[in-house]
Amino acid sequence: MENLNGVVITDHNFGWAEDNITKKRYDKLLQSFEEFGILVFLGIEVTCGDYDILVYPEDIATFIDKLPGGVGRMDFHVEEVIGIAEELGALSVLAHPHSYPKSPKKMFDAIERYNGARGVFFNPYEIVEVAGSDAHFPWGVGKAYTAFPEEIHEIGDLIRLVKSGRCSPERKKMLYD
Repeated sequence: MENLNGVVITDHNFGWAEDNITKKRYDKLLQSFEEFGILVFLGIEVTCGDYDILVYPEDIATFIDKLPGGVGRMDFHVEEVIGIAEELGALSVLAHPHSYPKSPKKMFDAIERYNGARGVFFNPYEIVEVAGSDAHFPWGVGKAYTAFPEEIHEIGDLIRLVKSGRCSPERKKMLYD
């Protein structure tokens, strides 16, 4: 993929660090991407009722340990997830919003403006905008992406750049445009 430097894997309510089987699968996936010079980071997409929150922590296992009830829950409160992300210095992103939390007590760090699988979204909060593939299959990777003005070497770089607003959501032309 031309100019794709990295990906963040954010499965729904699944942390990749939970057991040895998934750890082995992750290691194999990581090796596959590394062969092409592509960085791979781990995040998680946490279901909060009608909303999905993408969380990009420096340590996925620590974030999962802090989730009350673990990753199997589907009824987290938005503020609960954002609070844990803030505590750990993680990045929190409102993903593909079809509705928007009214005046949340805690605010996301960013909102998904473009989503490769689901389209274009409004930003009623006037916060940092990002984009993501939401790829469930290899051919979806890179349909929407976040561009950065400098090279990223570790997840901490990504967190810092998004939180400081030094990024821009981008997308390839879609069939529905």
